[in-house]
Amino acid sequence: MGRARRFWVHSDWVRIAIAQGIAPAAFDSAFIETRRVITAELASSDRIYEPFLVDTILPQFLQIIDQAGVLFSVLEALFDLPVFEPKLGYLDSGIALIPMYLGQQRDPRVEPLLRRFITLPHIGDFARETGASVIIQHVYAGNLEQALFDASKLVGVLAAKTCERTHQIDALIAALRAPTPAVRQIAAWYIGRNHVTAVAPKLITLVQSESDQEALRAAIWSLGVLREPSAIPVLLSLTQNQPPLIMQSAQEALSRIDNFL
Repeated sequence: MGRARRFWVHSDWVRIAIAQGIAPAAFDSAFIETRRVITAELASSDRIYEPFLVDTILPQFLQIIDQAGVLFSVLEALFDLPVFEPKLGYLDSGIALIPMYLGQQRDPRVEPLLRRFITLPHIGDFARETGASVIIQHVYAGNLEQALFDASKLVGVLAAKTCERTHQIDALIAALRAPTPAVRQIAAWYIGRNHVTAVAPKLITLVQSESDQEALRAAIWSLGVLREPSAIPVLLSLTQNQPPLIMQSAQEALSRIDNFL
């Protein structure tokens, strides 16, 4: 339980508060109240292990610092505390409560804090994706097509996968122009798998300009699956002087089209 205790060491809070220019007294009372709650929980339970501490105490802690008016300053400090050190991935579901709680706030400080959360190096995939999901809801009011163009790869990819799962074709067509290669790749694969033939001209445009190899291969594959004759010239140009995987993909796509004609 040693690591879990470090989460609540008062000296850590004071040191980080001073380093960030926050007066320790601003959240000292919140810390004292939280410590009282923790002591009461531990005294009444035999489930003394780290996931229990985080899952049980964190919601109360967030409420306490919110009521004390120091939610944002304390969370800024919290992100530097040892709870986010490596090998604590099994606390993932508990840590995901932080973006969920932030998503309920109506404050301009929420978005930058959420964006910092999803870039923390040692949180797990579940917590990170929860943060990205909250960004989609909080920043874009659930508008997936807008979220596809988010500067964060994680947010864009999560939006694309959601569009893919819910078959939002118009949004995925728009995603062919997204700034994140992985988003363009998801969109291109989807168009081929679902035989959206009307989008072939946009795939040809993507093939002509795409610099990411995986997104390019997805677009080439989809053109082959769609058996699009107008793609033959651009596909022929990719059968030479290209990386081996690109040349192979172009040749396979041409074979599909030739077999269809």
